[in-house]
Amino acid sequence: MVDPFLPDTEKIAAIRAMLPATGAGIYLDALTAGPFPAETARALAEADEWELRVGRVGAGREEDVAQREDEARAVLAALVMGDPSEVVVTHGVGEAHTQLALSLVPGIGGRWVQVTGGDPCAAAAVRGVAVAHGAVVVEVAPDDATELLGSEEGLVVLPHVDERSGAVLPVAQLARRAHGAGALVLLDASASAGALTIDPQALEVDAVAFPAHRWLLGPEGAGALWRRWNDPGMVDGWTLQERLDRLPRRSLLGLARSLGWLEMYVGLGWAHARTLDLARGLAAALTEIDGVALLTPIDRMAGIVTFRIDGWTAEDAIEELGRRVFAIIGSVEVEGEPALRASLGCWNTEEELTRFTGAVSELAAYTPATIPRRPSLVVLHERRIESYGAEGEDVP
Repeated sequence: MVDPFLPDTEKIAAIRAMLPATGAGIYLDALTAGPFPAETARALAEADEWELRVGRVGAGREEDVAQREDEARAVLAALVMGDPSEVVVTHGVGEAHTQLALSLVPGIGGRWVQVTGGDPCAAAAVRGVAVAHGAVVVEVAPDDATELLGSEEGLVVLPHVDERSGAVLPVAQLARRAHGAGALVLLDASASAGALTIDPQALEVDAVAFPAHRWLLGPEGAGALWRRWNDPGMVDGWTLQERLDRLPRRSLLGLARSLGWLEMYVGLGWAHARTLDLARGLAAALTEIDGVALLTPIDRMAGIVTFRIDGWTAEDAIEELGRRVFAIIGSVEVEGEPALRASLGCWNTEEELTRFTGAVSELAAYTPATIPRRPSLVVLHERRIESYGAEGEDVP
């Protein structure tokens, strides 16, 4: 466990000790998946061993799984400052969007606005449900959302953070405009849950959907939907909960353990503040490098820093950065052109980001054709292969 009263230096070291993957390279791809806590892995191993010995059936099994679900809903509710009764545990963020769209009452506005920049899976889920509702989905760029909201909207889906540029959207302002048009507002928190504070009341949204495996450090294939339980624009919350298959016991346990550890021993407020400080520091350092174009607005950012290096494709830059500093980063298309995307978290260190920006500076001073190459690291595993020849000897 991490002592919440440790000085920051010791606390970061303790956190990284609980996240072994942070020692494998400079972990800058939380948007794909965050590092997995060792404590969660141990709990899941114990659960697997227990099920192996006693099976997955028996007296009390149903009550045990229900308790695990209650624990998961409790930590998820704390994340969004809500009540556990308002939280539905889902099989990922796509299902969360699907279930919210399915819960809209018949006759709600036939024009649904999808503000771009959110999770692609979530966007596809909403489009699929719209067909069944007889609704038309209109995709709108974040900068155009205010102007295009009219009077026939039934649902507006807003990303909290644009996954391409890393910009935080003016959610409360857009939500007020959507409500004025008579629409319900679903916040896609795929790129903010665990990296930014999520307060649905302050953001003035009706529902929030997010996955568990990114900054929340939970298992893949899990997510959640928070919604106002008695909203007249949606069906009863219990109806929504009852029509979903419950997550496996293992996933519920992993979700509760990871998020509980993050909330109680790391501290969400501390994690949010540190993530933002590190992201701003990285963005500021990149702006000082000739030949680097920062695409993320520093005054409206969360845990994502998007940039380009003159003369380098995103693919070549990622490969070279991996050779030089073992950086694990992603890429994304911004306005039709590939860019580098670093999505960092509270587990990163200032020393790592200094080494990372140093490597970026080296790349910016050269082209792929002129940069002095460094060999890739090859890990050799010692093993013995059984030979089935006449001798029957082992071959090293």
